[in-house]
Amino acid sequence: MSDRARRLHSSKWTGIFYITGGGSAFLSEILQEPGASKTVLEALVPYAENALSDLLGGTPDQACSMATARALAMTAYQKSQSYNLADCFGLGCTASLATDRVKKGKHRAYWSIQTATDTCLLYTSDAADEGLGV
Repeated sequence: MSDRARRLHSSKWTGIFYITGGGSAFLSEILQEPGASKTVLEALVPYAENALSDLLGGTPDQACSMATARALAMTAYQKSQSYNLADCFGLGCTASLATDRVKKGKHRAYWSIQTATDTCLLYTSDAADEGLGV
């Protein structure tokens, strides 16, 4: 059982999760914890390039980037507003982790959460020793 999923489900927040790439395991984590129906309005994994482009209304410059995570979070937040609930959020995540192709860069993940008043950003990378990750 996940402590972070428990904490999320015990909060007042309700939201939509748009997650692509390696971050999709997070959805399994939060959906397996009791209380998910109070927190999760919708979850979508636009994994293929076309699915991501359709969701965002255009092809991002790079699928795994902070800009794409922010666009996913904003799109999710805007959709959450259609439910007319207080304390809604949109969460966007894009990650480049394991692949069966040659990697174009480091393993990394970008997370963004959008609310009515705030945008929160997080970047993680296996390049932390190079001063690039947090």
